[in-house]
Amino acid sequence: MEEKNKIPKVFLSYARTNSEYADSIMEFAYALREDGIDASVDEWDLKLGDDIYYFMESKIKSEADFVLLMINDEFTERANKRKAGVGAETQIIAKELYENVEQGRIIPILWRHDGEEDIKLPTIVESRYYIDLSSDEKFGENYELLLRTLFNKPKNPKNKIGKMPEWINDTNNRFTKTKTIIKRFDSQVESHPEKFNSFIEDFFNEYFEYLKTFKIEFTTQDTATASKEIHKSIEDYSVLKNDLVVFLAKMFKVARYEEIDSEIIIEFLSNIRSLLSGNNQYSLVNFDFMLREIFLYFIAYALKNKNYSFIADLLNSSYYFEDYAYTSRDTKYFVALDVRDRIHTNDILGISFKADNGNSFLTPLGELLLRRAPSNLKEFLVDADLLCCYVYYMNKDKFGDRDWLPFTYVYKQSDSIDYFTRLTSKKYFERIKEVFDVDSADEFRKKVISTHDTSLFRRQVRFSNDWRKCVEPIESYIDLYKICTER
Repeated sequence: MEEKNKIPKVFLSYARTNSEYADSIMEFAYALREDGIDASVDEWDLKLGDDIYYFMESKIKSEADFVLLMINDEFTERANKRKAGVGAETQIIAKELYENVEQGRIIPILWRHDGEEDIKLPTIVESRYYIDLSSDEKFGENYELLLRTLFNKPKNPKNKIGKMPEWINDTNNRFTKTKTIIKRFDSQVESHPEKFNSFIEDFFNEYFEYLKTFKIEFTTQDTATASKEIHKSIEDYSVLKNDLVVFLAKMFKVARYEEIDSEIIIEFLSNIRSLLSGNNQYSLVNFDFMLREIFLYFIAYALKNKNYSFIADLLNSSYYFEDYAYTSRDTKYFVALDVRDRIHTNDILGISFKADNGNSFLTPLGELLLRRAPSNLKEFLVDADLLCCYVYYMNKDKFGDRDWLPFTYVYKQSDSIDYFTRLTSKKYFERIKEVFDVDSADEFRKKVISTHDTSLFRRQVRFSNDWRKCVEPIESYIDLYKICTER
């Protein structure tokens, strides 16, 4: 059964300044009761003949879960001088504050402020956290805070403590520079938002320098041994990869109000591509995997944060790097970042990477990508991988013959894709259209129809001889003639 919220008992302590002021206290008490708080005041509960001091003491010390000190200038004066009514209550409250460890049950409420000088609180609570309800504007802001405090329902509750990351036990301090940038990033951006992209550039410059240290010098051509060494290198890289995950989460959070200079990221990715050189294909596999993983993390985090202009830049901009297969320096696109024409990363990873029952994975590369991804990013990673595939086929004339096989697709859980489903909205289409490099819904339809002449539409982009393991055509997710038909 669902546990019912406990009804908090609250006692209001106030100074009877005048009848109008007392009425405002009554109205506030009524409002609290209407919102589920068992509020009480002396006028309701104190009977003729009752011992006033005993009544106050029992309310403050035992009956009430919370005591609200309804403070105005007269309350403060009487409390400080221990005068009439409030003075007696103050003596009881002072004893509670000094003797009772649950000091949070005494809540100062600034109810009315009559002067123009700084707020004056009674001496016994002047150093304590108070709630300001002294004006209509402040009441609107802070009444919710009071209710949440009384019901113990914070707006942003603590999450459960998870398990310590395995990599935290790693005593390797090689990556101190990236960790230092991460620690200082929030405060630096807050102080100097105009330097946002400079901080990004500093991080990825250091990251690239560290990445280069994972180069493997093989002394054997034995495929099984080589595959194990590659996996060890990728596992060792996990500590640095975790720095990337933390930084990207911070970067895209700030990117809600500061634009990322995508050229910094494009240059960073091009630099990683420069590491994919040499004649020994085994020495390239770990960098090829790292590059794909890093690229997909950029797209996945951008999808998660709906930063579509950043995605459009990474998918449609030019990358300048030397293609060692042809020893030429030409304009390339994201589909040419890996080196599938020279090495077979998926196959090499699969040599020593098997399921617990000893069977091979359908896509070892996809399996490894998903295993290493943060749990809150896995869904976005699969959708990012698919987006790269679909953007390629819609722009095949520009990208050429280097298609993008989404190795994580076989692990997709949902039957829908958000960025296609929502294209019925005109507003959403305007936000995302640059990702597909189109200007209108009609142009989008034409590009999708152009995929009918490709292996994607013919269901030939597959991971086995089983047609059920193929990538679904775009029209499996969206009716082309419903695009931009809703607000």
